[in-house]
Amino acid sequence: MRPALVATALLIPCLALAAPADAAMAVRMVVTPSAPTVGVPATLSVVTLAPFTQKCVDDPTADYRPWSDWHGSSGPLDRLVAQAAHDGLAPIDVPLIRRGDDPTRWDGAVVFPASGEWALRMSYPSWSQAGPSAEACAGARITILVLDRLPATATSSTDPARSSALVPLVAVLLAFVWLSRRARVPV
Repeated sequence: MRPALVATALLIPCLALAAPADAAMAVRMVVTPSAPTVGVPATLSVVTLAPFTQKCVDDPTADYRPWSDWHGSSGPLDRLVAQAAHDGLAPIDVPLIRRGDDPTRWDGAVVFPASGEWALRMSYPSWSQAGPSAEACAGARITILVLDRLPATATSSTDPARSSALVPLVAVLLAFVWLSRRARVPV
């Protein structure tokens, strides 16, 4: 009887720390900078999570915890891929690489070719059967605003063509000042 009590006492904390058996993976996706610029690389960071709640990932009262032990039909999860989509453009795959120091964190990079609203969603593993609202609830779909490139300003750089056009004008002015001083008669 005593060994059964000890085994039960040891098993209870393990069960409390385990993800629910029917849990579906959730993620938290963050793009840095939060408003990327066209043509400038942005970082996508993803944390894999286990749900201990019925609430969506973005609900502040939801209980999601970092979790790395995920298995698919072909074995342990060894890759994640996101996809960036914008109306009228071909989707951009964003492969993610697992961090060596934390198996729940994955990173990738993307360069957005156009400004506007982009949907960034997990494409592997696939959440496609769940639909957009379920993807968003699981954190597997976010929307970001990509900004146009900032226009160059007069203070940010010097146009070489304008600078070289001033050289003859400055030379003429200096020559005029020099000649006018030579032509003065001492009083």
